[in-house]
Amino acid sequence: MNLRFTIFILFFSSWSYAVEPIRFVVPNFPPYTYLKNNEIAGLGVSRATKILQQADIPFSFKLTTDYDRAIHEVKSGYSDGFFLASQNDERDKIAVFTKPVMQNAWCWFLLNSTRLGPQDIKFKSANIGTILNTNTHKWLNKNEYISVSGVLEPQTLLKMLSKGRLDAIFLSEAVFTAAIAKIGHSKSNYKIVVQKIRPFGIYISKGYLANNPEALIKINESIEALYPPILKTRQ
Repeated sequence: MNLRFTIFILFFSSWSYAVEPIRFVVPNFPPYTYLKNNEIAGLGVSRATKILQQADIPFSFKLTTDYDRAIHEVKSGYSDGFFLASQNDERDKIAVFTKPVMQNAWCWFLLNSTRLGPQDIKFKSANIGTILNTNTHKWLNKNEYISVSGVLEPQTLLKMLSKGRLDAIFLSEAVFTAAIAKIGHSKSNYKIVVQKIRPFGIYISKGYLANNPEALIKINESIEALYPPILKTRQ
Protein backbone atom coordinates (compact mmCIF):
# COMPACT_ATOMS: atom_id res chain seq x y z
CA MET A 1 0.00 0.00 0.00
CA ASN A 2 2.68 2.46 1.03
CA LEU A 3 4.88 1.43 -1.91
CA ARG A 4 2.08 2.01 -4.40
CA PHE A 5 1.34 5.39 -2.85
CA THR A 6 5.02 6.38 -3.08
CA ILE A 7 5.22 5.35 -6.75
CA PHE A 8 2.07 7.33 -7.50
CA ILE A 9 3.47 10.46 -5.83
CA LEU A 10 6.77 10.16 -7.75
CA PHE A 11 4.96 9.65 -11.03
CA PHE A 12 2.59 12.54 -10.38
CA SER A 13 5.46 14.81 -9.36
CA SER A 14 7.39 13.98 -12.53
CA TRP A 15 4.29 14.52 -14.70
CA SER A 16 3.34 17.77 -12.98
CA TYR A 17 6.71 19.35 -13.81
CA ALA A 18 6.74 18.27 -17.46
CA VAL A 19 6.59 21.28 -19.75
CA GLU A 20 4.86 21.24 -23.11
CA PRO A 21 6.89 22.27 -26.17
CA ILE A 22 6.78 26.01 -26.93
CA ARG A 23 6.00 26.96 -30.53
CA PHE A 24 7.75 30.23 -31.27
CA VAL A 25 7.06 32.45 -34.25
CA VAL A 26 9.76 35.03 -35.04
CA PRO A 27 9.65 38.04 -37.37
CA ASN A 28 12.18 38.57 -40.13
CA PHE A 29 14.35 41.10 -38.26
CA PRO A 30 18.06 40.73 -39.05
CA PRO A 31 20.50 40.48 -37.38
CA TYR A 32 18.30 39.09 -34.59
CA THR A 33 16.07 36.70 -36.56
CA TYR A 34 16.24 35.87 -40.27
CA LEU A 35 16.47 33.05 -42.80
CA LYS A 36 19.94 31.82 -43.77
CA ASN A 37 20.46 28.80 -46.04
CA ASN A 38 16.83 27.82 -45.41
CA GLU A 39 17.35 27.83 -41.64
CA ILE A 40 16.22 30.38 -39.07
CA ALA A 41 19.30 32.11 -37.74
CA GLY A 42 20.45 35.23 -35.94
CA LEU A 43 21.60 36.51 -32.56
CA GLY A 44 18.09 36.22 -31.11
CA VAL A 45 17.76 32.63 -32.30
CA SER A 46 21.11 31.57 -30.84
CA ARG A 47 20.37 33.18 -27.47
CA ALA A 48 16.82 31.81 -27.27
CA THR A 49 18.11 28.33 -28.18
CA LYS A 50 20.69 28.38 -25.36
CA ILE A 51 18.10 29.67 -22.88
CA LEU A 52 15.50 27.03 -23.75
CA GLN A 53 18.02 24.19 -23.82
CA GLN A 54 19.32 25.16 -20.38
CA ALA A 55 15.73 25.39 -19.14
CA ASP A 56 15.14 21.89 -20.58
CA ILE A 57 12.04 23.05 -22.48
CA PRO A 58 11.25 21.58 -25.93
CA PHE A 59 10.72 24.24 -28.59
CA SER A 60 10.25 24.98 -32.27
CA PHE A 61 10.79 28.14 -34.33
CA LYS A 62 9.11 29.40 -37.47
CA LEU A 63 9.65 32.64 -39.37
CA THR A 64 7.06 35.22 -40.37
CA THR A 65 7.23 38.60 -42.09
CA ASP A 66 6.89 41.08 -39.23
CA TYR A 67 5.87 41.62 -35.60
CA ASP A 68 2.18 42.14 -36.34
CA ARG A 69 2.01 38.73 -38.00
CA ALA A 70 3.80 37.19 -35.02
CA ILE A 71 1.35 38.79 -32.59
CA HIS A 72 -1.60 37.61 -34.70
CA GLU A 73 -0.27 34.03 -34.57
CA VAL A 74 -0.02 34.14 -30.79
CA LYS A 75 -3.46 35.74 -30.42
CA SER A 76 -4.97 33.04 -32.63
CA GLY A 77 -3.29 30.22 -30.72
CA TYR A 78 -1.14 29.07 -33.64
CA SER A 79 2.04 29.92 -31.72
CA ASP A 80 2.97 30.17 -28.05
CA GLY A 81 5.44 33.05 -28.12
CA PHE A 82 7.76 35.32 -30.09
CA PHE A 83 11.14 37.03 -29.74
CA LEU A 84 13.19 39.17 -29.53
CA ALA A 85 10.88 41.97 -28.52
CA SER A 86 10.66 45.07 -26.40
CA GLN A 87 7.64 45.50 -24.15
CA ASN A 88 4.41 47.36 -24.91
CA ASP A 89 0.80 47.35 -23.72
CA GLU A 90 -0.58 45.52 -26.77
CA ARG A 91 1.82 42.63 -26.32
CA ASP A 92 1.27 42.51 -22.55
CA LYS A 93 -2.43 41.77 -23.13
CA ILE A 94 -1.72 38.40 -24.73
CA ALA A 95 1.69 37.38 -23.41
CA VAL A 96 4.18 37.68 -20.55
CA PHE A 97 7.59 39.31 -20.97
CA THR A 98 10.62 37.43 -19.67
CA LYS A 99 13.69 38.91 -18.05
CA PRO A 100 15.83 40.82 -20.56
CA VAL A 101 17.98 38.76 -22.88
CA MET A 102 19.93 41.79 -24.14
CA GLN A 103 19.57 45.52 -24.58
CA ASN A 104 18.25 47.22 -27.70
CA ALA A 105 19.29 50.78 -28.53
CA TRP A 106 16.75 52.83 -30.49
CA CYS A 107 18.62 55.40 -32.53
CA TRP A 108 18.12 58.15 -35.08
CA PHE A 109 20.29 57.88 -38.19
CA LEU A 110 20.80 60.91 -40.42
CA LEU A 111 23.13 61.81 -43.27
CA ASN A 112 26.20 63.74 -42.19
CA SER A 113 25.26 66.50 -44.63
CA THR A 114 21.97 67.33 -42.89
CA ARG A 115 21.64 70.10 -40.34
CA LEU A 116 18.39 68.66 -39.02
CA GLY A 117 18.38 66.82 -35.72
CA PRO A 118 15.94 65.17 -33.26
CA GLN A 119 16.26 68.15 -30.93
CA ASP A 120 14.87 70.57 -33.56
CA ILE A 121 11.32 71.86 -33.21
CA LYS A 122 10.59 71.04 -36.87
CA PHE A 123 11.80 67.45 -36.54
CA LYS A 124 8.33 66.02 -35.83
CA SER A 125 7.34 67.16 -39.33
CA ALA A 126 10.37 65.48 -40.93
CA ASN A 127 10.10 62.38 -43.11
CA ILE A 128 11.02 59.46 -40.83
CA GLY A 129 11.49 55.83 -41.85
CA THR A 130 11.45 52.68 -39.75
CA ILE A 131 10.66 48.96 -39.98
CA LEU A 132 6.97 48.19 -40.37
CA ASN A 133 5.00 47.13 -37.28
CA THR A 134 7.98 47.21 -34.91
CA ASN A 135 7.92 49.01 -31.57
CA THR A 136 9.92 51.85 -33.13
CA HIS A 137 7.11 52.24 -35.67
CA LYS A 138 4.47 52.26 -32.95
CA TRP A 139 6.54 54.71 -30.85
CA LEU A 140 6.75 57.19 -33.75
CA ASN A 141 3.00 57.08 -34.26
CA LYS A 142 2.26 57.31 -30.53
CA ASN A 143 4.52 60.36 -30.25
CA GLU A 144 2.78 62.06 -33.18
CA TYR A 145 5.51 62.18 -35.78
CA ILE A 146 3.63 63.43 -38.79
CA SER A 147 5.30 61.69 -41.74
CA VAL A 148 6.29 58.09 -40.96
CA SER A 149 7.15 55.44 -43.55
CA GLY A 150 7.13 51.80 -42.45
CA VAL A 151 8.89 49.26 -44.70
CA LEU A 152 9.89 45.62 -44.37
CA GLU A 153 13.61 45.87 -45.18
CA PRO A 154 16.21 48.24 -43.66
CA GLN A 155 18.04 48.39 -47.01
CA THR A 156 14.94 50.11 -48.42
CA LEU A 157 15.27 52.76 -45.73
CA LEU A 158 18.92 53.35 -46.63
CA LYS A 159 18.01 53.88 -50.28
CA MET A 160 15.22 56.27 -49.34
CA LEU A 161 17.57 58.22 -47.06
CA SER A 162 20.31 58.48 -49.70
CA LYS A 163 17.79 59.72 -52.32
CA GLY A 164 16.40 62.38 -50.02
CA ARG A 165 13.01 60.69 -49.60
CA LEU A 166 13.68 60.42 -45.86
CA ASP A 167 15.22 62.92 -43.47
CA ALA A 168 16.05 60.32 -40.85
CA ILE A 169 15.79 56.62 -40.01
CA PHE A 170 14.66 55.44 -36.58
CA LEU A 171 15.33 51.85 -35.58
CA SER A 172 17.44 49.42 -33.59
CA GLU A 173 21.16 50.18 -33.78
CA ALA A 174 22.03 46.53 -34.46
CA VAL A 175 19.53 46.36 -37.36
CA PHE A 176 21.00 49.52 -38.89
CA THR A 177 24.58 48.30 -38.42
CA ALA A 178 23.81 45.01 -40.15
CA ALA A 179 22.07 46.82 -43.03
CA ILE A 180 24.92 49.26 -43.74
CA ALA A 181 27.46 46.43 -43.56
CA LYS A 182 25.65 44.76 -46.46
CA ILE A 183 26.17 47.80 -48.68
CA GLY A 184 29.73 48.49 -47.54
CA HIS A 185 29.04 51.61 -45.48
CA SER A 186 30.27 52.43 -42.00
CA LYS A 187 28.67 54.27 -39.11
CA SER A 188 31.02 57.20 -39.76
CA ASN A 189 28.89 58.02 -42.81
CA TYR A 190 25.95 58.91 -40.55
CA LYS A 191 24.95 61.03 -37.62
CA ILE A 192 23.72 58.74 -34.85
CA VAL A 193 21.62 59.92 -31.91
CA VAL A 194 20.47 57.46 -29.22
CA GLN A 195 16.83 58.02 -28.29
CA LYS A 196 16.44 55.29 -25.66
CA ILE A 197 17.69 51.88 -24.60
CA ARG A 198 15.10 49.18 -24.05
CA PRO A 199 15.31 45.63 -22.68
CA PHE A 200 14.94 42.98 -25.37
CA GLY A 201 13.34 39.73 -24.25
CA ILE A 202 11.01 36.84 -25.03
CA TYR A 203 7.21 36.93 -24.95
CA ILE A 204 5.31 33.77 -23.93
CA SER A 205 1.56 33.58 -24.37
CA LYS A 206 -0.72 33.68 -21.35
CA GLY A 207 -2.59 30.69 -22.73
CA TYR A 208 0.55 28.56 -22.77
CA LEU A 209 1.59 29.72 -19.29
CA ALA A 210 -1.85 28.90 -17.89
CA ASN A 211 -1.08 25.25 -18.66
CA ASN A 212 2.67 25.46 -18.02
CA PRO A 213 3.22 28.04 -15.25
CA GLU A 214 6.63 26.64 -14.36
CA ALA A 215 7.96 27.41 -17.86
CA LEU A 216 8.38 31.12 -17.14
CA ILE A 217 10.28 30.38 -13.93
CA LYS A 218 12.63 28.01 -15.75
CA ILE A 219 13.22 30.43 -18.61
CA ASN A 220 13.91 33.37 -16.32
CA GLU A 221 16.32 31.29 -14.24
CA SER A 222 18.07 30.27 -17.43
CA ILE A 223 18.33 33.90 -18.61
CA GLU A 224 19.77 34.96 -15.25
CA ALA A 225 22.35 32.18 -15.43
CA LEU A 226 23.39 32.80 -19.04
CA TYR A 227 22.92 36.56 -19.38
CA PRO A 228 23.11 38.25 -15.98
CA PRO A 229 21.21 41.54 -15.87
CA ILE A 230 23.48 44.43 -16.83
CA LEU A 231 20.82 46.79 -18.15
CA LYS A 232 19.40 49.88 -16.55
CA THR A 233 16.63 50.94 -18.87
CA ARG A 234 16.40 54.54 -20.00
CA GLN A 235 12.69 55.23 -20.63
